[in-house]
Amino acid sequence: MVALLLTNVALGILSRAVPQLNAMMVSFPLSIGVGLLMFSVSLPIVASVVAGWMNEMPGSVRELLSHLSL
Repeated sequence: MVALLLTNVALGILSRAVPQLNAMMVSFPLSIGVGLLMFSVSLPIVASVVAGWMNEMPGSVRELLSHLSL
């Protein structure tokens, strides 16, 4: 979200500096590109976090069931 915010701020400054530039024609593909780039960068981090949760799940379920069986 921060990367997209910075992209939009930079495009706003650019459109003020160069009025001939059609900001809408540039901002749509650029925002999609930045979003996909940030998604691809963050995907390994998210995958490792989810894998950690999946590894801890059997123990957590066992603990939950033991607390519920009282």
